[in-house]
Amino acid sequence: MTKAGLIRRQRNAEDRRKQNVHLTPEGERLKAELLPIAGRINTLAAEGIDPEELRITLSVLRRMSENLSRDTSEETA
Repeated sequence: MTKAGLIRRQRNAEDRRKQNVHLTPEGERLKAELLPIAGRINTLAAEGIDPEELRITLSVLRRMSENLSRDTSEETA
């Protein structure tokens, strides 16, 4: 996405290990075009699924993602 000119990366001032990612003007233009399409896809994907089941599923997936994002050195110590 950087090569395509859609995002720019900037080193985080508080934590130099991190990079902040920002949309370029071209990325913003595409965002406006693609968000409605993504919304329609999400609506189709969730069709017929109980909202509470979706809430639980998303909660579990977020926690799994957080587990994977944690510093793995904790587990190996």
